[in-house]
Amino acid sequence: GRSLPGGRAAAATHRNDLAFSGLPLPLSARLVHHQGAAAVGRSQPARLRIGGVERRGRARLQGARDVRAAMQPLGQKDSLPMEAVAEGLQTGQIQDAETLSQLINKVTLPKHPRARFGELPNGLAYCILPNAAPAGRFECHLEVCAGSADELVSQQGMAHMCEHVSYMGSKKRERLFGTSSQTNAQTDFHHTVYWASCPTYRPSSGVPMLPLALDALCDVMEAKFEPSRVEKERSAILSEAAMVNTIDYRVEVQLLSALHEENRLKKRFPIGKVEQIKSWSNQEVKAYHAAHYRPNNAHLYVIGDIDTDEAEVLIQKTFSHLESRDPPVYPPEEEMVIPNLKNDNRFLPPVSHEWLGTRSHGTDKPRVHIFQHELMQSFSAHIFAKVPVEPIRTLADYREAMIRRIVVVALQIRLNVHARGKPIVMVEFSHLDSPREGCAVCALDLVVESDDWQNGLSIAVREFKRMTEHGISQMELQRCLSALLSDSEQLAAQGDRMTNQDQLQYLMENVACDHTFMDAMQTHQATQLVTAGLTVEEVNGVAAELCRHIAYFGKEGEPMPSSVVACAPSGVDVTADAVVRALEDAAAQDVAASEETVVPPTLVPADKLASMVAERKPSLSDADDTGGMGVVCKKLDNGVKVNYRTCQSESQRAHLRVTVPCGRAAEKGFAEGSMAVGARAMQDGGAMLGWTREQVELFCVDHLVVAEIACNEEFLFLEFVFPTNKVSNEPDDVSGMEGVFQVVHGLIADFKWEEDALERAKQAFVQTHEQVSKSLEAAAAEHLLDGMCGGDARYLSIPGEKVEALTLDQVRSAVTSRLTTDNIELSVSGDFDPSELERLVTSYIGTIPATSRGGDRAPESIPGPLPGAVRDLFLRVPDSDERAVAYVAGTAPNRWGFLASGEQALDTQPLKAPNPAKRLLAEFSGGGGGGRGGGR
Repeated sequence: GRSLPGGRAAAATHRNDLAFSGLPLPLSARLVHHQGAAAVGRSQPARLRIGGVERRGRARLQGARDVRAAMQPLGQKDSLPMEAVAEGLQTGQIQDAETLSQLINKVTLPKHPRARFGELPNGLAYCILPNAAPAGRFECHLEVCAGSADELVSQQGMAHMCEHVSYMGSKKRERLFGTSSQTNAQTDFHHTVYWASCPTYRPSSGVPMLPLALDALCDVMEAKFEPSRVEKERSAILSEAAMVNTIDYRVEVQLLSALHEENRLKKRFPIGKVEQIKSWSNQEVKAYHAAHYRPNNAHLYVIGDIDTDEAEVLIQKTFSHLESRDPPVYPPEEEMVIPNLKNDNRFLPPVSHEWLGTRSHGTDKPRVHIFQHELMQSFSAHIFAKVPVEPIRTLADYREAMIRRIVVVALQIRLNVHARGKPIVMVEFSHLDSPREGCAVCALDLVVESDDWQNGLSIAVREFKRMTEHGISQMELQRCLSALLSDSEQLAAQGDRMTNQDQLQYLMENVACDHTFMDAMQTHQATQLVTAGLTVEEVNGVAAELCRHIAYFGKEGEPMPSSVVACAPSGVDVTADAVVRALEDAAAQDVAASEETVVPPTLVPADKLASMVAERKPSLSDADDTGGMGVVCKKLDNGVKVNYRTCQSESQRAHLRVTVPCGRAAEKGFAEGSMAVGARAMQDGGAMLGWTREQVELFCVDHLVVAEIACNEEFLFLEFVFPTNKVSNEPDDVSGMEGVFQVVHGLIADFKWEEDALERAKQAFVQTHEQVSKSLEAAAAEHLLDGMCGGDARYLSIPGEKVEALTLDQVRSAVTSRLTTDNIELSVSGDFDPSELERLVTSYIGTIPATSRGGDRAPESIPGPLPGAVRDLFLRVPDSDERAVAYVAGTAPNRWGFLASGEQALDTQPLKAPNPAKRLLAEFSGGGGGGRGGGR
């Protein structure tokens, strides 16, 4: 079971992945907060409009009547269906933003039409949601509304212990083994969740699996606490407690402790206290289970390829015998605050918070916490503000949430510009509901260079003040609205093809936050309605309130952040007073409005593209090799290989990868680290085709293009995820797919290498090498590879002095020597028109002048250990907390199936002597490193 606390830093990174080149959130995160957390993009001017996705079950006549009735003086009609307002907007009956705003206040959000919510007489709540993806599978999640925040002082870690014993010791769970099922559990502040992901029918017999899965989860509620099982899980948890105690975990603990200084979350981390875990008796753990594992304190979710009626009958049959019980009564010495959040919502932890605005400058002292450790590599600052979770039940609620998301996304794009230069390394801003903490957290997370942290803080604070005083521009608003609508439309088109896991995450957070759970079509319609007629003045009003606790830090009467945390390596000169002074000084400075960057609608004008095609006359032909499995293989006359396959797993989206065989293995003959650092310099750069880096980055933002350039031991990758349709209705704008091909063309044919991008890349690699040397796990793995590969530097992290010595010419020469048309393979998978794809490939990739890698193309070898190398290696990494890790490794076939000797591990021909399996075992047991093509 997982007991990591997550932490504010980790949560911000995971849930606010808006970042580089306009990255949209992953699908699961895009669903959270009613699709309000989408990436930003370019837009047509805001106007009253609705449409784009066919709507189901419309009653036009009745809808018109409802609209006319609702447009009577306010108060004569209390509520209105969302469908009626959409109908009135589409038919032109709603002509102005004021009328639309009045109607929005009357609309209660519709519930998901296929989700069935219910509750058994014993209090067990359940939700059943049929879902088509993946076909033939379902998931059951049992959420017990008791986590580490519910523990007594003497029970710290018992929720996690109970999780281990209840599920790992379940005999009924073992009946799921060997059926292509997965099971697991996790403990957090506010709950413990047990889950089973299963095929709808047992593969071997065709027997339905839902009864078995429900039995396994019900067994958790009636767990047997056998002494042998308790002792076994105690040992596992103690081991887990040691392994989880990384420096990242310790930083997360510091952040959460500071954020929740006024309540019990600061001292109720799920992993618990080791000395208590060692001491509990079997009866003590059983007593915790009896107090909290009650049907009236649990919620069951069943989602997937199932029949709703059958599932409901099975739930009643399986769980109805459980008896409802009263909640535990906490003794006075526990200092359990009453009332608390859990009294009103059982999905939240039993705590109370000091909300933003409770404390103010001039009256209270700022809460600043400093954490320093020898294992830390950089300076980070975190400014938090806690506000209540606002349930989203009406269209007006949804509109407020959407405006907040627009502000967050617009500010994040501005902050990203600063993250491309010194002293800021990374900066993220988020405003997210957190059921685990029982609040919504507005967080600024900033990583800066340790020797210039005051300047880094000042830059960020001034950007917040700029947003507070000047707001966003009309162009920024248009960009955000267009992106929100495009992303919402894609999700609506996908319908029930969203995976069980994505749907479940969205559902569980909606239930916990008391939001109305809608399907993708309803959400898209709500998004269209709330964005229609939205004005820049409304958005800027919210921006001023959302940012002022940072923008006006130190100003008398202004709200004070809930907490400020600074984390730094040992030896960095930082104090709480110094942090306060830096924030106050920055907030006192005057700021001007942001300057607009002109963003091109296309990177390659139509006339220039026509000229290139006329000059090059590119052609695309069938490749010699056939792909199979629906893959179409082609080849351009300049040598670029092209593979594509259509699939509709995500509607109107696709993934493109440019693969270049080289990687760090190809650094032989070049400066050490040149290939890896060069790839990162391309990622941190972006100027091409006569456009600046800022223009290209905003072009990617506008077209919802995710871009990543990476290098591993074997390959250089150019990765893109993008919409295949047009994001905006502007006539000059290209589609997301055409935009990607323009970027790929620029990267290969006309990329501008820049010194400042190289410096940022160097900084990242120097920091990585330092992190490896101070991380127990990473240092051990590095030591192991050093021994297995004979000390070959290409397979190890790059020392700082080697990184600093690299020049722009060296990294450019290394990368471009392999980025030749005869050494490039381009693969695309997604929801697109094949004929359109071939046109774009031919026009943009086929017009790249032919170039040749030349030289020896033999696969690079991974060297073996040096003669007489020690087989058993030991390494000590200094740390304030003693921990240990062990790795066992040997040679194995590489991904292509070759052994170190060059032989194939498994012959596709009829078996010959010696038996390939025996040869494989002999190779593995022989020890040593790999030779030509050998894997690790």
